Amino acid sequence: MGVSEDDFWRLTPAQFFRLVEQSNEKIKRSDARAGILISLVHNMFAKRSRKPDYWFPSLKPKKKAARVASEKELKLKALIANAYLKRGLKANAKKKSRNS
Repeated sequence: MGVSEDDFWRLTPAQFFRLVEQSNEKIKRSDARAGILISLVHNMFAKRSRKPDYWFPSLKPKKKAARVASEKELKLKALIANAYLKRGLKANAKKKSRNS
């Protein structure tokens, strides 16, 4: 990471994680350059072309994490579900009373 031992021990956690992120970005850029070169050479001679992320899976786009519903959204969904449930129960009760 290019930090002396003394400087390393003076880092705050936020500074340390930023250095790690920068180091990871540097490695990813290096992988991207190598992947492009490998793909160019491979694709000149191969029948099936390959993208750089084939050679370096770390270059593949990451899937977005599923969004977590907030407390308000969960309460609203519960209210709506209860309303539909009560409505369905009332409708069933009316059908039974008509049939009787």
